[in-house]
Amino acid sequence: MIALNLNPAQQQRLRPQSASLRTPRSARGDPSFNRLRNEGQATPRVAPQPEVAPGEEEPWLFSFNRPLSTMDVWKMGFSRVMVFGAHHWAEEETCCAELSEAFRGARPLAGLGFEHKNSLETIIAPCFLKGDVLLAVQCTQLGMLPPEERRVCLERAAKLIDAVSNVWTQYDEMEEPELGAVVVVLEGYDQCTDQLEITADWGGGNSMTYPVAPLDEELSAFFKQ
Repeated sequence: MIALNLNPAQQQRLRPQSASLRTPRSARGDPSFNRLRNEGQATPRVAPQPEVAPGEEEPWLFSFNRPLSTMDVWKMGFSRVMVFGAHHWAEEETCCAELSEAFRGARPLAGLGFEHKNSLETIIAPCFLKGDVLLAVQCTQLGMLPPEERRVCLERAAKLIDAVSNVWTQYDEMEEPELGAVVVVLEGYDQCTDQLEITADWGGGNSMTYPVAPLDEELSAFFKQ
């Protein structure tokens, strides 16, 4: 069973792109990986590259200037996608309800404060044992919200990203054989902020900052060079 929240005292720092969620340990032996590679299709499961300098690994958190289409998702190598509407997250109750429903939590998520971080990670955890998954977070309509509501919505999106990263990393460290690759795309992120990073702040000095890599129209990050 996964041990959640292994590092609750994280200080604010920039998580390097070495925290790649695209390279599970079982990728080399995965049939879908081999099929996609042999057919020349883009794939999120790239073979791990040991001893790569920090910052040179393939990113897992992207911004994209428009909503992803079904064709985009297929080109990126995913057969499973979850879509979230961050523009609805100004109200914490609404955000919790959407996350609980999307991840099919056994119990409704009661909040998004630090005291509920374990609960959020618990409902996310099973999602990674069902194959590769792309998480698309819609930010395209955030620009129409008042600045304060926009800020709150982005803060809640950041908490989702942090929980995704924490759970996936713990599974990876446990060498979970069923672990799938995970990529997060923030649709329209660059339309609502000029920041190239996003910070999950849980309060009390518990925060984490993640770099957000731009994804071009050719989706080139998902094709082998």
